[in-house]
Amino acid sequence: MKNKITIALVVFCFCFGWYGLAKAEFQTEQFLDIYEEYTANEQKELAGELERYLSGIGTGIGWASFAWKIKTICQPGKLAVTGTQQISMLRVLVKNYPEFKKEFLAYSLLRAYEYTFPCNTQEPK
Repeated sequence: MKNKITIALVVFCFCFGWYGLAKAEFQTEQFLDIYEEYTANEQKELAGELERYLSGIGTGIGWASFAWKIKTICQPGKLAVTGTQQISMLRVLVKNYPEFKKEFLAYSLLRAYEYTFPCNTQEPK
């Protein structure tokens, strides 16, 4: 019975929760535009939600890099990157490589990490 309730709750949250806005299919440009709109209109709570969403993706990138021992990102060990800093990293990447505007957000963030904290080169892959 507990499993059925848990599954129903997960399905409900997926279907009726933040699905409309916070989704993995964000394009980088779309995400940055929405973030800019929120900050311009002083909607700090919504901008903060987007920062936390981006931080979650960044945490996943960090753990995957650590667990799989991937050495494309050489972030200093004691440095904690905030959502605001990740947005800045994305802006720099898009400014220097406009083709990343149309890429999925998570992919662009990975490349922004590689660009910001390179091990060998500054060129995103």
